[in-house]
Amino acid sequence: MQLEEISEYGLVQRIIKHFPSKSSRIVIGIGDDAAVLSLDPGKELVATCDLLIEGIHFDLRYITPRQLGWKALAVNLSDIAAMGAEPCFALVSLGLPHQTEVHFFDEFFQGFKTLGERFQTSLCGGDMVSSPRGLVVNVTVLGQIEASNVLTRAGAKPGDLLAVTGFLGSSAAGLALLKNDCLGKLPPEVEKELLKAHLEPFPRIQEGRFLALNHVASALNDVSDGLAREVKEIAEASGAGAIIYGQSLPLSEAVKCAGSYLKQDPVLWALNGGEDYELVFTFPPENQAKLEELRKMGKMGTPITIIGEITRARNVLYTELFHGRRVSLDRCGYDHFTRS
Repeated sequence: MQLEEISEYGLVQRIIKHFPSKSSRIVIGIGDDAAVLSLDPGKELVATCDLLIEGIHFDLRYITPRQLGWKALAVNLSDIAAMGAEPCFALVSLGLPHQTEVHFFDEFFQGFKTLGERFQTSLCGGDMVSSPRGLVVNVTVLGQIEASNVLTRAGAKPGDLLAVTGFLGSSAAGLALLKNDCLGKLPPEVEKELLKAHLEPFPRIQEGRFLALNHVASALNDVSDGLAREVKEIAEASGAGAIIYGQSLPLSEAVKCAGSYLKQDPVLWALNGGEDYELVFTFPPENQAKLEELRKMGKMGTPITIIGEITRARNVLYTELFHGRRVSLDRCGYDHFTRS
């Protein structure tokens, strides 16, 4: 059954069935002209939105409807994490081709709901229109944070250390496996890890809150368009430069395995690939002991790796490879308006 057989009203009713308003912070939810929402006392609003367009940001040959719903929310939650905030509400707007099947619609929202429940993010509204040229997904997430705990890209100082959570390059490696028709040619556990990293990224909400609440980090960003680009954004916003230690980048064994099979340098996946949705942050060297102590206490289970430092040279970004050789990263990372 296709969407046009149900009508827009019928689709809204299906969404309401999937997302009954259970949050006490939703005063008026789905079904009216606009939502009425309530923040916790003493918190400020944090807002972000991301647009995903079929053929540019995703390919329906490679991603299931459920995975697309998950990922559409995940990329926004990652932006909330990059501010040190906690998510509260989500709105989703869809441009849907006429031939879209109802089961696709339902599965998309099932993936969206699964991740939303994990981070207590309630769907409170959105919009739907017909699209003549493929699927369009736009998600907005609203969060909250204490004014004194907000983290931005602009707080880094020369001498600060540069660090990341988790592993890098996994999403780019997973995409490479899909595009090069490599499925079934590598160990199953390798393929599973890399495909999950690309298709179902896990936003680092808890890690962002940890860094904000404990006042460890001086600047914070998420790795959506490639590590090099995100570090450059921190450096530019902070009026500084940066050096990335290429040999220190955290690469999983699965990424190394895929790189060896495809004859690709996994360091380049880490620097340029993007969509890892890890957090990259800076912190003063004197906070390193505090960071380690808090990690040993179990307050942050995700691995943290120091990968570089902030320098005085404004807007200069290098990676330092083996034998101390430095390479400029001025044009690295993904840019939506630059042809590859």
